[in-house]
Amino acid sequence: MTDRVLSMLGLAAKSGNVVSGEFSTEKAVKTGKAFLVIVADDSSDNTKKLSMRFRFIFIVTRWG
Repeated sequence: MTDRVLSMLGLAAKSGNVVSGEFSTEKAVKTGKAFLVIVADDSSDNTKKLSMRFRFIFIVTRWG
């Protein structure tokens, strides 16, 4: 399952359909271009708090 998810993320990144960083992600969400927001469990509390207002959020607690 992990390999499949990583493969899909890799394909999306190669096609230019992945944004990273707080400001780019927030812009994509506000303009309706974001489908899924992935936030690491070890991100700052402020980032987690801001991301909770997004429609689709996935907090990764452990990867791999």
